[in-house]
Amino acid sequence: MNIKNLLILIVGFLIILPVTSQEQEISKKGLFNIGVEGGVQFTNIRDFSPVYNVGSGIGYNIGGFAEYYLLADLKIRGGLYLDNRVFKMDGSFPFIDSTGKVLQSYYLYQADYKLNYLTIPVNIIYQKGSDKFKVVVQAGIFYSIYLNTKIKGGEDIYIAKEDYYLVKDSTLVPGHNETLYSGTTKGLTSSFYSPETYRFSTSDFGLSVQIGFLWNITRQIGLNAGFNFSFGLMNLFENPEIDSKWSKINRINLGFIYTLKKKAARRSHNPGR
Repeated sequence: MNIKNLLILIVGFLIILPVTSQEQEISKKGLFNIGVEGGVQFTNIRDFSPVYNVGSGIGYNIGGFAEYYLLADLKIRGGLYLDNRVFKMDGSFPFIDSTGKVLQSYYLYQADYKLNYLTIPVNIIYQKGSDKFKVVVQAGIFYSIYLNTKIKGGEDIYIAKEDYYLVKDSTLVPGHNETLYSGTTKGLTSSFYSPETYRFSTSDFGLSVQIGFLWNITRQIGLNAGFNFSFGLMNLFENPEIDSKWSKINRINLGFIYTLKKKAARRSHNPGR
């Protein structure tokens, strides 16, 4: 779904749903919500590599949030989430000799990179609907603090016997020369890239928009579901010459919301009031 179709869908929902009453506006203004939510997210980075293919991966996010009602249907939300973003890299390249002949030897690479962030989103939320069911639209910004990266995969340099003369001065041997990667890394890891040169940035900043639904089970307890579309604005790598950002961070979240009761207003004992 592109941005144009998403905006048309949002406007359509807001037009057909009933308007909140003045009584609701008075009762909800100034209330606080707290909640937890989590779900899966589909992430990818903008393709930067002239050597490897870059593909999307499936991660997750989980965390808590607090909301404050500015009006009956207008809230501001802040949260704190563990944000797991994934992308994949793979490549397959045959050896070619000086005459341009494609040889039987080849190089293979495949690895999954799972980057963990601590993400702090701040959103403005507008909701519209009945007492029980509402359509919820939110938009805002996020700031992410990089925690670590997990890598899983490996590479294989296959050297055919008849091609060994090309690499006889190296540590490679005829047959498969496999290297497996598993554990933590600070950047890209392969024969072409080193974590020192391709080190991941310590933070990210971006924009997000979400459309979702809120089901009020009682006056204080609710369940929410949302579809979030986000993208990063900061470079993925510390080196500014390596141009790549998080081009897709799409989430499907489910959560639980609890509305805190208002404190009872103190009665004045001044007979003149």
